[in-house]
Amino acid sequence: MTIDKNAFFREVTLRICSSLDIDQAIEHTFSYLERFIPVDALGLIFTDLDRGRIYPVAKFEREGVQIFIGKKGSWIHMEEDLVEASRAGEAEEKPVIILNHPDELPPGMLRSIPWLTSCSALVLQLKIHGQMIGKMILAKKGLEGYLEKDASNPFVMMTLS
Repeated sequence: MTIDKNAFFREVTLRICSSLDIDQAIEHTFSYLERFIPVDALGLIFTDLDRGRIYPVAKFEREGVQIFIGKKGSWIHMEEDLVEASRAGEAEEKPVIILNHPDELPPGMLRSIPWLTSCSALVLQLKIHGQMIGKMILAKKGLEGYLEKDASNPFVMMTLS
């Protein structure tokens, strides 16, 4: 399937910005993305490496959405191995990380984001002015779920621009 990158980016942007309600916006985005890339869950997290914290924003699966922002105790302490891996990933300038084997992840990541234990994932670094502010995680149930071609999907590449 040939996709016009500009049209695709516009459509994804329209869905992300379609509502001030995070649950509606992430659901609209998920519904559109699943037509182009295999995805069973879409997660959005804010990271604060200086404080060693992850702030989950939202996660969408076909069963529904979970909103974490604004809930008491919604931040998660990042273990040192996860902070180091995040800093290394940021320094590498690797915009997309393909995770097909959860057992290869830093243990702190699986404890912080337990829904990754049985998934393959594409992890996109979200940056503003070159500084990482968070990650968008596209996950698919099972191992070996993503290939290099999935990491070059127009959405993935446009998100990183």
